[in-house]
Amino acid sequence: MIVRNRSRPPAVSVITPFYNRAGCFADIAETLHAQSFQDFELVIVDDGSDDDLRLEIEKVEAKFPIRLVRLDRNKGAASARNVGIDNSSGTYVAFLDSDDAWMPEKLLAQFHQLENASDRSSLVSLTRHLVVGARTYEAPRRLLNRLDPIGEYLFQRDGIIQSSMMFMTTDLAKSARFEDGGRGHDDWSFALRLERMGARFEMLPAALTIYNNADGRVRRSPAYSQARFDWLERWRGHLGEGPYLAARAAFASNMSRGPSRRALHAIGSALYHRAIPPWRAAYYAATVAFPSVRKWAVLVKEFRWRRRSATAPSDNHVELGKSAKGSPGRRLFC
Repeated sequence: MIVRNRSRPPAVSVITPFYNRAGCFADIAETLHAQSFQDFELVIVDDGSDDDLRLEIEKVEAKFPIRLVRLDRNKGAASARNVGIDNSSGTYVAFLDSDDAWMPEKLLAQFHQLENASDRSSLVSLTRHLVVGARTYEAPRRLLNRLDPIGEYLFQRDGIIQSSMMFMTTDLAKSARFEDGGRGHDDWSFALRLERMGARFEMLPAALTIYNNADGRVRRSPAYSQARFDWLERWRGHLGEGPYLAARAAFASNMSRGPSRRALHAIGSALYHRAIPPWRAAYYAATVAFPSVRKWAVLVKEFRWRRRSATAPSDNHVELGKSAKGSPGRRLFC
């Protein structure tokens, strides 16, 4: 373990798992140096990497405390985040994936949100995020609020919950914990575990998290496969029938590579029980029968988003020219 520049407990512990991405550390340090809120430590969990993260850390003159914990073998991002939680000394924790970034106001906005909340001990703060990849857009369109059940929000309202958005008290994170050994859907599982404990969620309207959706990104969630259905069955009781059926229809339609009786049955069942609206059922059925429909739908969505952004930019829109890393025009991700 390495602990550097540590003299007193910080307000926030930023937890970042690394696995064979030592070259990303300089970008993580840069996005953290750009934060307008600087009372934090960085807790790095090296998840059994083959590369030497320690050397990359020594190359950077970090202005914040760094704690490095190295695991003797790869355990997955969920377990690594739990190790980070256990080694945190801040009042609050925030999670930052090694290939994501934050806008400079991210930590400050969420810190103020919880400091001003009477129920901060059970409140989870989220931000919207800016998705950067083949196309760039802000998501989700609908904010998560305290009254929204997580299952309904994720699977019936096109919601998004991702670890780099999250901010909460350390005690709450230690009580809920990620699902140890989990190799997919870590963020969803963590949110559902928090909800089961009685936590409430509130999403800030600004897109303060920058999510790397580049083609080369290593996906933490498994491909659309049986693993998704296994995860869904484990959480069926907590989700409730509506979100369960909606998720099953979505998973089945994405798995299909052509006409599939199983996929059409899942879609029809979700429609019959009013878990999804008719237009969504029709779209899912069309993608099952004609897989190219999904590609065209993405292109149409991108065109609509660009036209809306050009004609009526929102106050929450962020420009990539002035990134969270502070240097106009430089690459956003390692």
